[in-house]
Amino acid sequence: MMTIKTLKSAGQAQSYYKAEKGIASYYDHDSAFGGGKWMGKGAENLGMRGAVGVNQFTAALEGHLPKGIEITRKPDGTHRPGVDLTFQAPKSVSVMALAAGDQRLVAAHDKAVERAFAWVEANHAYARLGHGGHEHQVTGNLAAAGFRHVTARPVNGVTDPQLHTHLVVVNATSRSDGKWVSASLGMDQDWIKAAGAIYKMELAREVGALGYGIEQTRDGFEIKGVSRETIERFSGRSGQIEAELERQGKTRATASAAEKDAINLKTRHGKEKTDGADLRREWAARAQAVGIERVKEAAQTRGPTGPTPTDHKAVADAATAAIKSAVAHASERESAFTRSALIGAASEFGLGKVSARDLERALDKEVEAGRLLPATHNRYTTQQAISREQSFITRINQGKDSMAPITAAVPDTLTTATGKVLSPDQRSAAAHILESGDRFTAVQGRAGTGKTTSMEAVREAAEASGFKVVGLAPTHRASAELRDAGITDTRTVASAIRQFRDNKNAEPNTLYIVDEAGMIPARDAAELVAAIERTGSRAAFVGDTRQLQAVEAGSPFRQMQEQAQAAELNEIRRQANAQLKECVQAFAIGNADRGAELAQQFMHEVKSGEIASQAAEAYTSLTPEDRTGALVITGTNAMRSEINDHIREGLKEQGYLGKEEYSVSQLQKVDMTREQSKHSYNYTEGQTVQFQRDYERGVSEPVERGRQYEVTSVDRDHNMVTLQDRESGQQVEWNPKQAAKVTLSAQSEIGLNDGDRVVFKSTDHERGITNGDRGTVIYGGTGTELYVALDKGGVVALDPHHPDHIEYAYCTTVHSAQGATCDRVIVAAPSDSMTATAEQSYVSLSRAREDAVVFTDSKSDLAEAWGMERTKENAMEVALEASPATDRTHDQGMERTR
Repeated sequence: MMTIKTLKSAGQAQSYYKAEKGIASYYDHDSAFGGGKWMGKGAENLGMRGAVGVNQFTAALEGHLPKGIEITRKPDGTHRPGVDLTFQAPKSVSVMALAAGDQRLVAAHDKAVERAFAWVEANHAYARLGHGGHEHQVTGNLAAAGFRHVTARPVNGVTDPQLHTHLVVVNATSRSDGKWVSASLGMDQDWIKAAGAIYKMELAREVGALGYGIEQTRDGFEIKGVSRETIERFSGRSGQIEAELERQGKTRATASAAEKDAINLKTRHGKEKTDGADLRREWAARAQAVGIERVKEAAQTRGPTGPTPTDHKAVADAATAAIKSAVAHASERESAFTRSALIGAASEFGLGKVSARDLERALDKEVEAGRLLPATHNRYTTQQAISREQSFITRINQGKDSMAPITAAVPDTLTTATGKVLSPDQRSAAAHILESGDRFTAVQGRAGTGKTTSMEAVREAAEASGFKVVGLAPTHRASAELRDAGITDTRTVASAIRQFRDNKNAEPNTLYIVDEAGMIPARDAAELVAAIERTGSRAAFVGDTRQLQAVEAGSPFRQMQEQAQAAELNEIRRQANAQLKECVQAFAIGNADRGAELAQQFMHEVKSGEIASQAAEAYTSLTPEDRTGALVITGTNAMRSEINDHIREGLKEQGYLGKEEYSVSQLQKVDMTREQSKHSYNYTEGQTVQFQRDYERGVSEPVERGRQYEVTSVDRDHNMVTLQDRESGQQVEWNPKQAAKVTLSAQSEIGLNDGDRVVFKSTDHERGITNGDRGTVIYGGTGTELYVALDKGGVVALDPHHPDHIEYAYCTTVHSAQGATCDRVIVAAPSDSMTATAEQSYVSLSRAREDAVVFTDSKSDLAEAWGMERTKENAMEVALEASPATDRTHDQGMERTR
């Protein structure tokens, strides 16, 4: 992995020079590298070669370069020294290199660091030019001082081996005119992750060439034969961090990056001044005790594993396969993606088989073949995405004036059977659907404008004209909202697509009302309109392009509106609070800056670490009656989990929850793209696999959709996974590439008390559970019998041996909240969260009728973030007809690092 940290002073960087100068020499095939070694074309051009001298190092960080070159300081007289790029080897590599004493692995690490840095230098070193520094020039040269260290921070007096290198990159680069100026790093937002992936890929290739087997994992690799137990024995620091996470009710998977960084700083201690010879003897004794010497001996006699550099066809084929997997992976979530994103993803798919140079060549061939197309901002899109969008648009246009209207004329005053009189814009929206001769119609409806009432009138008129009306939505919660419009047959878009594929419920005289259409991705929208056209049916798409969009790529609802006139629902009716209504209205019309400014009146500024607790206290201080009308919203699952824990503690103290807590197994979905799901290294023992359809191919025994199968073993060499049916115990051999549509979940424990509020996150038809169903936990009174009384009616038993996708229901993420309505919202919004956007604020605040309160660490910073829209792009609008410009731009540099 690679991490990056901005240096605040030259003095701070000197600690790298001094830290392990004596220790590292005991594990150094190159003595100069132990005490620091100059790297990079910039260093070479400046004559800085070989060992790093402390005086020269300090001067360079202060902007005083050799040959009398001075880096111009900022107007305020300050100068940023540079950044620290830290490359850290997998623990098994550290153990084999430093404890088992295989010095070849130290050299392998050095080579991987050098190659990853060479990629950064060639692709992500640039200088700012012109007025205000808005023009960028890729320079391809940097000066960096590399310091290889071999110890982790001590835990309880024990120092573990940890091979890692600090590359202190000096804030200087040479432009094409020969002038030395301050350097910037990062021509796109994906370079940090890509550099770390390239390091791991290059290291894996070198480790394989030394005769070691590679065990690929989801976040990298380990050496085969070094057991998990051995790794944990040499990972006291990691255990220390995980213990603190557990104390806070989190894991590495659920904690945010900021939380893990805070815990890292909280638990770290200065490195002990330990003699290198003593460490070497201590680590060797520990290595001998766990018997890993045999792993080294086997590697030394085995010879290279995997493709060799001379096997050109095998390497080229592996690189091409890795790039194609990377394109499939990246294009699932975004319509356009950077070269760095592709190289970074391909480094994981081709780990141990190829080099960065091999991937660059394979990527260029995809461009030459026309499968990858140049896109705006030095990105790529795919011909496949463009073809899909073109097909979608063609069907929308072919559907114009192709149908008879549902109703010849809608009355000027339109009233539903329940006595609701439609407002002028509600009537106009209903008439747009009912009087149109188009197969596909669209209604742009702002949050809280009464879309349900309009659709109720549409349903009644359509049914009176002999149509069957079916409601579709991207989520179960949104499809349930359609029932308020009297639509009894409601389904998710995904289930409807499955039924269309099987030719089930494909009735021609049907009107599909598709709600929350803005959340439907391009892939699903294209398949849905194709199926509706094929059956001779028609559809009305209703949604809001300014609310949250799909996780997957594309914005087809916006594309649909660009092709044909859409009716608009503009009059907001939900908010009774005039100030809140004005704020929501600003977001709804696209004036995010104004909306964010007005939102500040609802913000409460607290310390960063208190956002979760303050949001929880605001909820628990409400009366039980008011809590039923309140919704707590945040952006990330990590913050959601923290808030839920605080709320439960508060409710326990107030006596609203039973005193006894019972542990129940729960499943939490693992986020994977379709391409990732095809590779066995993304699976680990103990996880749960549920197939999204029945399969007979790709499995040794037929498997059923929705059934729970536990991963019992993984054969990464042959891409095979062994599963066990949780009910029958039957073993199934599974090839993920041949049966790839699955849901993967990790199993953990959740503590439940009598009275707890919970939500189910998956559908179980046999037990009458629908994804999104909420309920209250009831203790049965004997043993550990727990039940959930569902809000919709009925009681479900919780089986401790059959885990459910179940979570606390007190706090929800903003994605899950879209479509909900409540009296008041409580929003937890860290200003630096990646989820802090105009869309998040619009959805969060527009849920409430009466009041909103927002807890944040900075009103001004959050308002700035909430003023920025992040609209999903479509491939057709980002594709370039001409070749991409040679001038590459991005606003992230050495001055702004993540």
